[in-house]
Amino acid sequence: MRPNEVWVKLSEGGLYSHKTNFYAVIRKLKRGGYSLRWVEWGFNGYTVSSKTKRFEKLEDIFDEVSPEDIYRAIRNHPEKEEAREVWAEELLFLGKLLGRPVSGWKPNPKPTRQITLAEVIS
Repeated sequence: MRPNEVWVKLSEGGLYSHKTNFYAVIRKLKRGGYSLRWVEWGFNGYTVSSKTKRFEKLEDIFDEVSPEDIYRAIRNHPEKEEAREVWAEELLFLGKLLGRPVSGWKPNPKPTRQITLAEVIS
């Protein structure tokens, strides 16, 4: 798997050793934009792939694949270091979109006032 490519596992079919997995393969292109293709990976190792669709923005892919699945696939990429460099902007964008803490984000908690039981009862 290349660092600029993310395989998002969408479903798993079949039983035991006769499984077929269905993936959405998202690739970040060098000249801007993204490409998406559907891949069915059979139990025997053969793959069946659809034609590649090109998208200008990552948001356009959200109609096809959920942002949660894309975020999880980028975080669990086998080549973590190289993939983090390539997908850094997208990882921050998806983290903010999904409300996930991103690196370098430290909330400033507001201190609460503690009261005694006597104050509550009165």
